[in-house]
Amino acid sequence: MLKKLVSLLLIVVLFTISSFSFAFANTSTSNDDKKDNKIINDKDDLKTITDEELTKIINDYKLTKVNSVPSGITPREFNNLDELKNCLKEFPKAPVKIKKQYSYKDFLTSESSNKIILDATESRHHIIQEYDATPITYIFLEADVYTQIVSLGGTHLAEEITDCHEWTDMNGFTAGYSWNQTYAYHRISSDRYNVEIYGGGVLDQYIKINGEEYKQSVPIDIEASYTGGVIN
Repeated sequence: MLKKLVSLLLIVVLFTISSFSFAFANTSTSNDDKKDNKIINDKDDLKTITDEELTKIINDYKLTKVNSVPSGITPREFNNLDELKNCLKEFPKAPVKIKKQYSYKDFLTSESSNKIILDATESRHHIIQEYDATPITYIFLEADVYTQIVSLGGTHLAEEITDCHEWTDMNGFTAGYSWNQTYAYHRISSDRYNVEIYGGGVLDQYIKINGEEYKQSVPIDIEASYTGGVIN
């Protein structure tokens, strides 16, 4: 019995020593990993970026150094080089131009009805044409197209465009961004069956690198059209 007790005590002591050694080894490994991570982070830290690396980034992403930013805009800052590059890559690289066509069929109350909103003598169609500037930042061309239904004789009807009001806007994640609308207008055809809608401007992204402020810009042009005309 005594031998069994002694043996059990020895096993407990050996197990305790082994556990302590394993824990110590894990702590040492963890500390070494932290040191390695710190070295990597120090390497990627923007404070250590060389003039050559900064010049390359400025040229690759067409950054412009600015002396001040618009009121209400806070430039975006990043902890390391990868975060900065990922942000710059998401921004559009070239002038953007998109267009979409709409007609009265897009505003039917049901797919099987050609009555549209045609029971009323006047209607308003709200158009939203969206451009995804980044995965979470959106530029919109919006318009209210006003129409009226006229008789062409008998049971034949047509939708005429009487007026149009248009504008652009930015939505989504807008921190560090500035949208400057440069134009928004429309043209109604002579027969008043069609309206072309135009809106555009410049999207600016402001960032800060080691205390210096930079701007990344892209012009965006959005077009939409609405067609009424003969309905039945």
